[in-house]
Amino acid sequence: MENIWSLLCTKAIVDERTKLVSLIETMDVIDVEGELPEVDPKNPVAIGPTSICIASFWYRSDIEKSEKSKCRHTLVGPDGQRFEQQEVEVNLENSISHHVLVFVPTLHYVGLGRYNMLVEKMDKGEESWSFVRRLPLLLRTKTKKL
Repeated sequence: MENIWSLLCTKAIVDERTKLVSLIETMDVIDVEGELPEVDPKNPVAIGPTSICIASFWYRSDIEKSEKSKCRHTLVGPDGQRFEQQEVEVNLENSISHHVLVFVPTLHYVGLGRYNMLVEKMDKGEESWSFVRRLPLLLRTKTKKL
């Protein structure tokens, strides 16, 4: 199974008739306003609610053979610390492609910097996860323009 694309956005709409996906406001930066909490990296703070959607498009490796896999999304903080993981089944037994939409209601905050959402997969019959893609997300303070 191949990951054709994955990205972060704020909204995703799936047309029920055509199964086409519209992605709205793709993102790689969040400008944070106001006071930020002091945090101990060993005790992250959950911030939210967020409007983050991880959208992925998966396709059969061989169009003639059905496939079934799992994909996993893991948030990694600026210090390399791994947080929540969400697993989703990707079933390509009756279709050649599949869209996966995973909504992230909160983020584990350990400070400003570059976070990454890792996308991994585990094909049916395998026992370990394979790296697919890294989606960067920069948390920074909003600066005022003069």
